[in-house]
Amino acid sequence: MRKLFAITFPKSMKNRILLFCMIVVALPGIAFSAPITLKSSTMPTQFVEPLKWVSLTFDKAIEVCNNPQAYVRCNGDIITKTISIDASNNDSEGTLILNFETQNLPKGKRYELVVPASTFIFDTSQTNDEISVPFEIPESLGDITGISVENGKVACTEMISCYWKHEIQPVGSPQWILYRDDVPVRTYPVVVSNDWDLGEAYASFGEKIKFEKGVRYKLVLPAGAVSAERNDITNNEVSIPFIGTYEEEIGPLTYSWCSLFEEHPSDAIGKVLFYYDMPIMLAESHSKIQLVRLTDNEVCKEVVPNLYEDSGKWILVADFGNYPLLPETGYSIVIPEGTIVTKCGDVIVNVRNVMPLTNENTGVSLFQNNGSFIIGDSCLEMNNLPNGTEWRILSTNGDVVKSGVSNDERVTVQIQQKGVYILSINGKSHKFVIR
Repeated sequence: MRKLFAITFPKSMKNRILLFCMIVVALPGIAFSAPITLKSSTMPTQFVEPLKWVSLTFDKAIEVCNNPQAYVRCNGDIITKTISIDASNNDSEGTLILNFETQNLPKGKRYELVVPASTFIFDTSQTNDEISVPFEIPESLGDITGISVENGKVACTEMISCYWKHEIQPVGSPQWILYRDDVPVRTYPVVVSNDWDLGEAYASFGEKIKFEKGVRYKLVLPAGAVSAERNDITNNEVSIPFIGTYEEEIGPLTYSWCSLFEEHPSDAIGKVLFYYDMPIMLAESHSKIQLVRLTDNEVCKEVVPNLYEDSGKWILVADFGNYPLLPETGYSIVIPEGTIVTKCGDVIVNVRNVMPLTNENTGVSLFQNNGSFIIGDSCLEMNNLPNGTEWRILSTNGDVVKSGVSNDERVTVQIQQKGVYILSINGKSHKFVIR
C-alpha cells in the first residue's frame, strides 16, 4: 500500500510564506506594468501639408532612448527618416515629437508613420512596442464638406460659401463665376477664411442682393482656385446650384435712349449707341449684337460691343462699319438676352432687345409730343382717334404691353416701366420713350 507523505513546516516558517504571498497579490505593479496608450496624433488620415514634424501624445510620461529614429513607410519601403526625436511631459501625459527634413511626399499614395520598438521609455524601465500610424496624401482637396446654401434656395444674401476639412489659401487671384440660367453673368473675388482645420472660400457680394424667383443660378469655383498649405494640392471644381426665391418683381434691364431715335440711317449703318441709367458691364460670355434683315430674318452682320461710362450714363456701342442697307428693306438691331448685366447690386441681365431701324423703308417713325400723341408722366395720350380704332403698344421685344379699341377721341394709357415702346395704330408704327 502506497504511503502519502506530507511536509510539515514550523509555525514561524508558515507565517513568512503567507506574508510573501500577500505582498505579491497586493502590489502587482512590482511585477507587471500597465500598457501605454496613444491618445492623439497631429497626423490626420488625410495629410495635405509638407512633412515637417509630427507629435504623438500618450497617457504616460515618456523619455526618449538613446539615438532613436522613426520613419515613414510606403508599400513596405522606407521613404524618409526623422532627423531628431524629442519628448515633452505635462502632468501625466507625454508627447513624442518626430522631426523631419521639410519635404512634400508624393501625392495619391498611402503611408505609415512608424515609431520602432524601444524608441522611448515609460514607467521607469518599460519600452514601447512598435507604433504605426497610417495616413494618405490625396491628389486634391477632395469634395467640399458643406455649403452655406440651405435646401438649394436663395432669396436674398450678401455671401455664399463652401468649406473643406483642411485649411486653405488662394492660388493667385481666383474668381467665383455666377451663372444665371447657365449663362455666366458676373464674377466675384474668392475670399478665404481658416479656423481650426476648417477652410472656407467665400463669394462676398458686398451687399445683400436679390435672386429672382424661379430663376436657376449656380456659383462655380474653378479647379485650382485654392490650395492646402501644400500648393500642389488644390480644389476640384466646385458648383453650388440654387433656385432664386425672391418674391417681389425685379425690374428688367433695358436702355433708356438709343442714337437711332435721332439718327435715321437709310443707305448704311455705322455706330449705334444704347444708353443705360445704371452701372452695367458685359456679361462673361456676352453675345454679339446683330443686324437682322426683316424680310428673311437673316443675320446680316454681328459685332462685338464696347462699353464705356460718360457723365453718369453707361453706353453700349455696336459699330456695324457702315454696312450697306438695301432699299425698301426693313432691318432691326438685336441685343441678345444676357449680353449685359448690372455691375453691382441685384443680378439683372437684359432680355432680348429688338430695335427696328428708323427710316422710311421700315414704316416705323419716332414721334415726340404733338397734337395727336402726348407723352406724359408714365403715360401716353392719344388724341383725335376715330371711334373703333384698334391700337397696340409693344415692347422692343415684340411683346404686347397694352392694347385696345378707342371709343372716345382721347385715350390715355398708363405705362409704369421706363423704356422704349412701339405704338401700332392704323397700320403704322411709331416709336416713343417713357422716361
